Amino acid sequence: MTPNFSIIIPTYNHLALAQRAIDSVRSQEGVSMEIIVCDDSTDNRIERYVMGLHDDRINYHHNRPQLGAVGNWNEGLGKVTGTYGIVLHHDEALVGNNYLAQLLHVIRQTNADIAVSEVHVMIGEKRKKRHFPSRLKRWMLHHPTTLFGLNAIGPCACVAFRCDKRQAFHEPLQWLVDVEWYYRMLRASAIVYYPTLIVESAHDHEGQISRSIHIYQAWQHDAKIIGTMHKGISLRLMLAIGKTIMTVKQQFGR
Repeated sequence: MTPNFSIIIPTYNHLALAQRAIDSVRSQEGVSMEIIVCDDSTDNRIERYVMGLHDDRINYHHNRPQLGAVGNWNEGLGKVTGTYGIVLHHDEALVGNNYLAQLLHVIRQTNADIAVSEVHVMIGEKRKKRHFPSRLKRWMLHHPTTLFGLNAIGPCACVAFRCDKRQAFHEPLQWLVDVEWYYRMLRASAIVYYPTLIVESAHDHEGQISRSIHIYQAWQHDAKIIGTMHKGISLRLMLAIGKTIMTVKQQFGR
């Protein structure tokens, strides 16, 4: 029987965050699911934890050799068998044990290809809500070129998609890899925005990808690639706006 959801959890060397992400999915009620843990870790701590759960809903894969961050995401996408999918990074968690049940209800009710939820950022124990007008965000989702100027979605876990319409992440990209994926996924899809469903995303933790790259240089690198992949005046305009925002952030150290 096809599960309602395939939840992909790419992990790397952070057991506590991986536990939180996995537990937030295992606690979901009212839906069927498979949990695909693709582990790029250099040790076996996460493997031991997962095996100790004895949960037959979990498909665990320890990559040998390592695939790198984006390769690990794509590895998980290639293993889905469910109707709908979510890529839940190990520093993210679903809020509430009825998250997936509510999500399934709204997708079926609207016959959407993609459902977008909201994100709350966690810095330590402090929760930070994103103050972004819902009406503007809904408009941007239907005009996904605008996301190159400002990522109004947040992390990938906020995007649930029909598995039969999934697309791979473009592995040469670094900083804009999620935004470019949103752009392709949203362009020809029926979309529903459901802001009362929340994903928590932990920031400023050890091992966070943004700590290991020079963000502005990565943005410039990605903008060149995206400019050759996708054409159009509006896209170039949004990339220019995004560059301005990144320049201001770099100038003021934010």
